Amino acid sequence: MSEPEECEECGAPRRAGLVACAYCETRYAGAPDGISCPKCGDDNLPTQVRCASCASSLMQVCVFCTQSSSIAANGCAHCGETFEGAAERKAQRAEQLRQQQLMGLAATGMSALGQAAASPTGQGILNEILRDLGQAAMGRKK
Repeated sequence: MSEPEECEECGAPRRAGLVACAYCETRYAGAPDGISCPKCGDDNLPTQVRCASCASSLMQVCVFCTQSSSIAANGCAHCGETFEGAAERKAQRAEQLRQQQLMGLAATGMSALGQAAASPTGQGILNEILRDLGQAAMGRKK
């Protein structure tokens, strides 16, 4: 059985992609829950990528995986991240990664200093560096 080509309430032509009449807003019989367009407010079928009335996007981009998901979804259909607070979570994770990288660099530097201090040549170089740093610090205090 095919769907009627016009609204049963007002007789307006049925617009494909909508779950209710664009004119009188009567819900079409058997239509699923729709996605409200953020621009015009018309209720679209959940499978719509663009609004059937105004062509506005009904998708949002995940800040983690950059894939698109429906604006009606609570989370990304691709990576599973929840959309609410996603930008803040991504910034926190980036800061944690930066801190881990800095700690790794510091550990590598300490290891290199330890290796340098184990040899007479390295000890001489470290002593020169420390002496130069001390002199530079004394020059700033004056």
